[in-house]
Amino acid sequence: MDCRRRQRNDGRSIAENRWKAVTGKAAEARRDLGVTAASVEKKGFVLRGLEARVAIAEIEIKSGAVAAGKSHLAAIEKDARKKGFKFVSFEAATVRG
Repeated sequence: MDCRRRQRNDGRSIAENRWKAVTGKAAEARRDLGVTAASVEKKGFVLRGLEARVAIAEIEIKSGAVAAGKSHLAAIEKDARKKGFKFVSFEAATVRG
């Protein structure tokens, strides 16, 4: 499978898990996004990993784990800025409030 197809599939997985969370399967979505984040970062797709981590934090916040979600967003903001993904850093800061 070529790189673009893998990235597209990983992006689809993130979107599908966001949908799972909205439809009442937040715990399952968080777990699956955690697997996705680890997998894509291991493959070197840093941006997709950051996107999956932002999705996890958003789900945590919407599920009532506000402190955990905001803590994760602060870490994502720092990691994204350090790795040069300023727009992800800004997104994490915006969601965190």
